[in-house]
Formats: sequence, C-alpha cells, structure tokens
Amino acid sequence: MDVCVNYTTVRALKQSIKTKRNNMKEPNKKYEIEIASTTYRTYDIDAESEDVAIDKAFELIDVDSEISREWKDGAVLSYCEELVELQFKRNERI
Repeated sequence: MDVCVNYTTVRALKQSIKTKRNNMKEPNKKYEIEIASTTYRTYDIDAESEDVAIDKAFELIDVDSEISREWKDGAVLSYCEELVELQFKRNERI
C-alpha cells in the first residue's frame, strides 16, 4: 500500500503538533535584564592643578567628534593622578 502525502498535508500536521506543544508550555516569566558597556579614554594633560586638568579633559571630550553624544553624556571621572608622581613611583620599584 503506497501512501502519498503532499507538502500541504505535512505542513498542516507540523503546525498541529507545534500548536499542541505551545499549549502545553508553562506561561512566560518576566525577567529584568541589565546590560552594561564600559569603555575608557585616557588623556595626558598639562595643567596648573588637578581640577583644571579634569576640566580640560572634559572639554576635550566635548569637542571630540569621534565620541558619540551618548558616551559623552555618560562620561564620569574614573581616575586622575599626577604623572610626575606616577613616574617617580615606577622608578622607585625598579
């Protein structure tokens, strides 16, 4: 006995099985998802004080056309240290 099944029949059977499986699934749950992306930029700035150096760095960020507005709006100071002190500390360790 030959059985001839066409594409439409197979598709209808698959859809019927899929529907039955979906009806047996548990209800969806809600999830809170937080995604963060952090990048850093470092500037070496000559200034008379730390506060002035920080201000100049933010001014440089503001005029940099390669930085997106969103990144600029979310920018916060991460680190600031006088480079002379940093160089001295490195030389001390050697």
